[in-house]
Order: sequence, then structure tokens, then C-alpha cells
Amino acid sequence: MQSASLSLFDEVTKTTWLRQKRSFSLPLGAVPHVAKEWGFEADDSEYVWRLRRGENGAKLRVRLLHSGLVKYYEGEKGAERKVRSVFANGAVAHFEGERGAERKVRKEFPSGQVQYYEGGQGAERLVRSELADGTAHHFEGDKGAERLESPEGTAYYEGERGADRLVRAVRADGAVEHFEGERGAERVVREEFPSGIVQYYEGEKGAERLVRAVCAGTLLHFEGEQGAERKVRAEFADGSVEHYEGEKDAERLL
Repeated sequence: MQSASLSLFDEVTKTTWLRQKRSFSLPLGAVPHVAKEWGFEADDSEYVWRLRRGENGAKLRVRLLHSGLVKYYEGEKGAERKVRSVFANGAVAHFEGERGAERKVRKEFPSGQVQYYEGGQGAERLVRSELADGTAHHFEGDKGAERLESPEGTAYYEGERGADRLVRAVRADGAVEHFEGERGAERVVREEFPSGIVQYYEGEKGAERLVRAVCAGTLLHFEGEQGAERKVRAEFADGSVEHYEGEKDAERLL
């Protein structure tokens, strides 16, 4: 099918197209039953290759030959809406919305990366990027000024788009934070350090307080609100226990 259309363009020069400023249809019996004719047009900048439904003229596909961009449309004549654009590099952008208000919601790359967007037409902003290995990055900010939510590390999310929640964050220093809770209410429950120390937290998002820590086989217990947690007990591997009193950083053994 593609070779037939290309040979046609070999026979009709761009100069002829620009002079005649017209389009015509070429019936193709081998075209899928949903499309019964091809249409060709041209302007001063690029050729346009349109595939239309023969029965009502609704656009199915538009290809800009110079750029290699292929646009796909759905809908009845006069209400065709863009649903997909395929770029020459293999990337595919998906659109939603009525004609004239189509907005980009997703872009897929040959590498396996998928980007998700929110916002109206012309103001779509990147909100999430997923790599082929499952790594996800979330972004904030307006179109053209998007920034990573976790610029100093890597954040991992789970869940469907729109309900995805933060489950783990790996900081630049190698520490790993684990989260629980729904989207927007994720709270830190555990933090693992490269040294082997593990800290456990309780409390709602933004008010998580340290309650336990494991260090070289010793279990430490803490009490107090966030930022004022004080050590109250230490349990050692040999079974011995020590108790403490006093404010944070000034605890004394009883």
C-alpha cells in the first residue's frame, strides 16, 4: 500500500501540486474495508496524505511526508478528533477530547519509556514518567517548567494513573524510605541506611515520629513527638535491657 502511494508521488511533482492546488482520490481495492479511498493534498510547506472513509469522508489518518509525522483521527465527518500521532522516531502520542480541544495524555517511546500528561490543549504538563524497568518519576509545575518531586533521589510508585501512590524513595546518599497510605497521604514507615541501621516510624504524613531503631542487633525504643523523640529503652542481643530517661540527646541511663 505504501509503495503504491509513493510511486504516485514520484509521477506527480510538487510543482504540479502547488500550481493546480487541488486534491483527488485514488480507489484502492486492497485498502481495509473501513477505508475506501485515499486523498492527497499539498501546500507550500509539505505534502499531506489523507486517508478517509469513503462513505462519509471522515478522516482516519493524515501523514505529513516531510516530517514523517502520522496523525490518526476518529469520528464522523466534521467531528473528527485526533486520537494519536506517530513520530518519525517511533514515539507515539495519545490524545483525548473533542475536536478542537484534543489534549495530549500519554506519550510512548521506543525505549519503553511512557510519559503522562495533564491539562488542557496547549497547556499539557508532564506529571509522570515511567521507565522500562518500572522506575517512575513524578513532576510538578506548569508546562515547560516541570520539576521532579524528588530531585535528590528516585521515587517509586504503584497503582493506576491518578491513584498511584509513593511506596519507596531512594535518596542520593543511599538511604531508602518506605511509605504506606493512599495517594497524597503517604507516610514514612521505615527508613534503611547504608550502614545497616533501620528506623521505624508511626504517625500521619508530615508528623511521622521515630518509635524504633535496629542497630547492630540492638533494638532501641523511642517516645515523643516528631523532632523530640527520646530513647527510653535498649534491648541487646544477649537479652539484657537498659532503660533511659531525659530529653532527646540528653538521655541518661537509669
